[in-house]
Amino acid sequence: MRSLALGVALWLLPNCYFVIKIMCRLGQVSGKDLLNIFYRAELIKLFFSGIFFVVAIKLLSVKIPILLLAYLTSQLVFWLLLIIKSVEGSYEW
Repeated sequence: MRSLALGVALWLLPNCYFVIKIMCRLGQVSGKDLLNIFYRAELIKLFFSGIFFVVAIKLLSVKIPILLLAYLTSQLVFWLLLIIKSVEGSYEW
């Protein structure tokens, strides 16, 4: 159970960072600057994900397959929600 919750948290925390970075600047900067912020935030998000995985695997006693499965399932659920919302024609949450 701990590995499952940690896998979801490993997905959630870097994605929250990404969303906060993008939403804080939305409407305040030009499209080109927003794209630069987007790429930078994505790279930092990936870096955080990697660091969190290394820390979780090295320092905590987790079951690696369950950790990875929870992380991947969280990402798939997110993608499916985006697909469902795009089919409905509404991007507002």
